[in-house]
Amino acid sequence: MVSIHAVVKFWARKSPAIIEAIMPKRAKYVLDPFCGSGTTGYAGVLRRVNKIVLSDINPVAVFVAENILDKRILDEKIYREVVELCKEIEKETYTITYNGKIYTVQKAAWLTKYECPYCGEVVSPIEHKDPKSKKLLCPRCKNKFYSLNASIASEEVFEIHVYNNGKKRIITSSRVLEEYCNSSETYYPRDWYPKDEFVYPDGTPFIQHPRKIRFIYELFTRRGLYASSKLYAAIEEIWKENPSQGDLLKLAFIASLFAATKMLPYSKTSGTSWKVPRYWIPHIRYEKNFCKTFIHKLELLRNFKIEWYAHVKNYEIVVDYEGNIPNGDIINKQEDTIIITKSDARTLEIESKFDFILMDPPHFSEINYFELTFLWNV
Repeated sequence: MVSIHAVVKFWARKSPAIIEAIMPKRAKYVLDPFCGSGTTGYAGVLRRVNKIVLSDINPVAVFVAENILDKRILDEKIYREVVELCKEIEKETYTITYNGKIYTVQKAAWLTKYECPYCGEVVSPIEHKDPKSKKLLCPRCKNKFYSLNASIASEEVFEIHVYNNGKKRIITSSRVLEEYCNSSETYYPRDWYPKDEFVYPDGTPFIQHPRKIRFIYELFTRRGLYASSKLYAAIEEIWKENPSQGDLLKLAFIASLFAATKMLPYSKTSGTSWKVPRYWIPHIRYEKNFCKTFIHKLELLRNFKIEWYAHVKNYEIVVDYEGNIPNGDIINKQEDTIIITKSDARTLEIESKFDFILMDPPHFSEINYFELTFLWNV
């Protein structure tokens, strides 16, 4: 079966095998008050646990757990229509012409250069970075400085990874790179996109808030914002007609959203992903094909849900976003039951005893779940 963590990567996730290993073999009642993306529920179903109660204070976590663990399967007609739409958006935004051939862009590598705050020289992080202090070293005045204290001088593409008929290549032609860089400025979303700030409800900036960035759309590449907003507008229309199917599409969408941002560090040895649990834009980064990432995630979700249904078809699944744990009749029913609820773990009141409670609270200041899921939530 498709890995649950391949469908959507939640922070500080644990392998289902670890949970299965520590869960009592004859456990009938299982509780996870910090359920995250629902891994404990997944492991519990595979172990045929009778009653599974999952809770999280974060509504995004409840949304993810619900859409992964419930019985819904993606409608084939909707699946095909969304994939075709995504391919059209890809053709519009991620194709280039080189030597008379049309190529689809897989990813493009960008470099941000900075203006020295002391003398105004343009400094490249590739050529002039002090390995010990991690500061930039100006080649003219020899002063060291952090990029946070400097103005951005330029953003430029230095390589483009493309494919055509299954063949991949890397383009470094200065003419093509310049054309690609300049064309990026032409993409401006015509559909809705989030304009929220990185602040708490009281207006206080996020812990570990992104430097030099105020609004969430500033995290996105021009192409990524254009493509993702256009796709999301279509998903919203589907959701209005069919919320159950729309929610599955939204799950695949948020799982893909990292690919539309500037948060993908350049690396020749590992894949393009959101590697650090905070919002940041590296000096050297990849711009990834958002459409291709979404199609891949949607296919993973589709296949996972088809296989998952056989495991969960006999379960009654109850979801509540108001923090109400359904006690009494539901807990005491003979049917196998999964309960997923939004609740503060400190206020859970359940009239039942459990054979296994997974007490793995949040990772304190290391992982700020509210802040990280803010991107998905908006």
